[in-house]
Amino acid sequence: MAGSTVTTVIIRALRAVFDFRGRTRRRTFWLFVAAWFVPVTVSGAEIDRPESTLDSVAIAAFWVMYLVVLLVAIRRLHDTNRRGWWILLGISGLGLIYVLVLLSTDSTPGPNRFGADPKGRPAIYEPPAIHYPAGGPGRPG
Repeated sequence: MAGSTVTTVIIRALRAVFDFRGRTRRRTFWLFVAAWFVPVTVSGAEIDRPESTLDSVAIAAFWVMYLVVLLVAIRRLHDTNRRGWWILLGISGLGLIYVLVLLSTDSTPGPNRFGADPKGRPAIYEPPAIHYPAGGPGRPG
């Protein structure tokens, strides 16, 4: 994703929000969270104003954006070869730090059970099997 702008990354993430089969890179996830933080802060400031008429709109916008970030976080967990159910630890508050560590870890190299590597790396190298003669290693067949 060299040369990608923040806008491009966010658009890619939004397109993939409802596709649970794929993976989301660490960079994409954290840029998405950073871009999410600004509107949430603005909507929170709007809610706190006593004369605000947009309270219900701001609250609805917050929950929609929160749901989208959760869905992208599930794809991020897929990138580390973990099921999306791990996100429940973070929502409950019990394992928030642990989930943040999981979201910050590097992705699984190569394809995993959730899809191809978004970085395009091949699978971890596995040496070819060694075939010994009929008598075994060091024994004539």
